[in-house]
Amino acid sequence: MLYGPIVAKALPYQDITKIRMIAQRFDRASEAHRKWAVPAKECIDFFEGRQWTAQQIAELQAANRPHLVLNKIAPLIRLVIGYHRNNRTDSEFLPGNDEASSEEIAEALTFLMKNEGEACGLEYVNGEVFMDGVLCGRAFWDTRLDFTENDFGNAISTAVDPFRVRLDPDATDYDINKHSHITVTSFQSLQEIEKNYGKMASTHLTNLVDGTQAWSHYPDFGPYPQDEVSPENSFAEDEDFGENSDRWFRDFFHGEMLDPLEKRIRLIDHQYWVEYQGDVFVDLETGDRRPVPDLAEVRLMLKKPSATERDRQDWIRKMQTYCEFAGNPISVERRLIRRVRWSAVAGDVLVHDDWSPYDQFTVQGFFPYFRRGKTRGMVHDLIDPQREINKRRNSLIEAIAKTSNGGWTYEEGSLDDENEDKLHQFGSAPGIIIKHKNGKPAPKRMDAAPTPQAMKMLEENAAADLKDIGGINESALGSLDRVQSGAAIEARQRQAVIGLQMYNDNFRRSKELVANQYLRLFQTHYTEQRMFRIMGEDGKMVKKLINVSGFDGQGNYVERMKLDITKGRYSVRISERPMAASFESAQLDEFMQMFEKLAPILGPNIVLLADMMVEMSTVSRKDEIKERIQKIMAAQAGPGFLNPEGMSPQVGLPAPAQQQVPQPAPVQ
Repeated sequence: MLYGPIVAKALPYQDITKIRMIAQRFDRASEAHRKWAVPAKECIDFFEGRQWTAQQIAELQAANRPHLVLNKIAPLIRLVIGYHRNNRTDSEFLPGNDEASSEEIAEALTFLMKNEGEACGLEYVNGEVFMDGVLCGRAFWDTRLDFTENDFGNAISTAVDPFRVRLDPDATDYDINKHSHITVTSFQSLQEIEKNYGKMASTHLTNLVDGTQAWSHYPDFGPYPQDEVSPENSFAEDEDFGENSDRWFRDFFHGEMLDPLEKRIRLIDHQYWVEYQGDVFVDLETGDRRPVPDLAEVRLMLKKPSATERDRQDWIRKMQTYCEFAGNPISVERRLIRRVRWSAVAGDVLVHDDWSPYDQFTVQGFFPYFRRGKTRGMVHDLIDPQREINKRRNSLIEAIAKTSNGGWTYEEGSLDDENEDKLHQFGSAPGIIIKHKNGKPAPKRMDAAPTPQAMKMLEENAAADLKDIGGINESALGSLDRVQSGAAIEARQRQAVIGLQMYNDNFRRSKELVANQYLRLFQTHYTEQRMFRIMGEDGKMVKKLINVSGFDGQGNYVERMKLDITKGRYSVRISERPMAASFESAQLDEFMQMFEKLAPILGPNIVLLADMMVEMSTVSRKDEIKERIQKIMAAQAGPGFLNPEGMSPQVGLPAPAQQQVPQPAPVQ
């Protein structure tokens, strides 16, 4: 592969047909996206406590009415996220049915996946994606090569804001790679566009940003929709600083001191499939095929901008000769090619247009509920019960506040004007003193109206509906909903977990698709010799080398002879570990029972399992404990306790009689 990121020095050809196509796809996808985004934004607002609109709050405050928020959705979602966090899923690769694949390479790919996942914090990215999906029904990973620290590139995954992703409105498949296109939109400054797409791109957009040029010089190409539907997604929003927060900047830094580069412009990042008839390399051993690079790609690989079609044909013949000499012949055939095209439009300028370096889209999705393109999250069905709880509680508080003072009754003429006014003004205040006339009955306080039980009952029903709709009971939340045994509590907790199985199944399906993307990245772009370290099952670091150069049996130098991960076909398996802490505890308990039953049978040899017992426990400083155990055992068993392979299986058994090996007679 080529080294490092490549920034374009010139703009691609401004194809008006392609620009219009991307704009029309974006507009059409935005209409369909809005139908999902409006309720999805409401779901996130309800989870984060923004359950009253600004208009509702203003109306309630004007009427001196309460607007409390009793967020009972949050603990239910936190429970689901916590259950997901404790149920870890690991990705591993298995060899296929071809001769080029092997168990050793599959293990190396699994270790490489774990190493790159730990380097980019994939475990936390998965948690972020799962939370996005549960809240609003859609979540996305973006998996690609990162050249920040390594010019060879490291495979990383990041979580993409689902409100920035526009899916194909005509697609009905769960796998995004089966869609015809996908669009990711964002707002970027000119500095960011220059960094990613070159100086020429930012130069063409300067006039558009500072307002000295009309929006578009293409017919039928208008501005993009500005009514973005998105929840709060930063540490501070624009309204936090007031309606005219930038007025001081415009008033003070005026004229030429106004920096237009701080303005941002929408960037449409568009990936789409293209099918055409073209030449492909066909591996005559495995049948695999790859598109033959076009002239622009050959110029890039040869680092020769002036290369012609003749140079391209010479390069193809050299590739065939090299492969035939290496014992892996290839042929050039004409086939139907399906490749990913990657284009980016900023404003109305096509800033990037080239073949994608990846075999698939970089974006992959997670949909907790999916049916023929319809997606929903967990919060969608909980909004109405939560709104009912808020409404009834606030109405109950208002009713109690208004009826807490039952009023007063007094006989006409029993109070003078001063005390009558005092009773009217301060009758509800505690400790009021009222003087009445002699011979007249004293004023009497009226009893307050009873609390409206109907409102309280409606609130309780709404709270019960919230848990029933979410499929979560009190036992799952950690509180006892009735007097019951521990086994019954666990049964009710498992019952609640079963209701969440659909979310976990879809997340497992998505993780399998993401692992396939990693596999394609490894086999396509990890072509150099690389070394990585990973934590082994015994708690020690394991060193692995892939694509190792060496010599064959005849002493000839062969490149990437050992652990060549670029060859062979492999499948992905997602292994699930339910309730990690409980699972490890249960495994240790089961091992202890087995240890006790094997002790009479194995006798002194049972000590060989002591280090495994320590490893399965959750104590700290495991390595130090195991090392001391082995030293004690070695001191008791003698110097022959350890061999180069590890621990001798003959500890505690009588040493076998050593046989005399006959010595050869000396040669005369």
